[in-house]
Amino acid sequence: TNHGHSALSRYRKHGKRRDLERSIAEFERALNACLPNHPCCAAAQSNLATAKLILCRVDDTNASFEIPLGLNRNALAARPVGHADRPSTLIQLAAVHLTRFEKQGDEFDGGRVEALLHEVLELSSTDSHEKRA
Repeated sequence: TNHGHSALSRYRKHGKRRDLERSIAEFERALNACLPNHPCCAAAQSNLATAKLILCRVDDTNASFEIPLGLNRNALAARPVGHADRPSTLIQLAAVHLTRFEKQGDEFDGGRVEALLHEVLELSSTDSHEKRA
């Protein structure tokens, strides 16, 4: 995972596709090394989804959005309400829907963005009240 993050950081700094492709390969390797249902799988899926979404933006293709959507959905399923990483996973999933909405204008994606961010706000509000109590 560290190699994937390093390569992704280099891509963000220098914009070289080779670094983006290397980050994807490293994140795929990390995901493949995870045992099914192990907690690290959700993190590996989230990391890979982030890199794949960037690739969707770079390639400017619509069909490939299903990959980061599926990865983020799987990560979200492994992070139930109350899990510390659920809000960030919801935001990542919303970002994929938003990007696809911007490219395709499908109202379904716009609605999903609203619903996902609404859940984040509810979780944040609940979390804030619990911390104050």
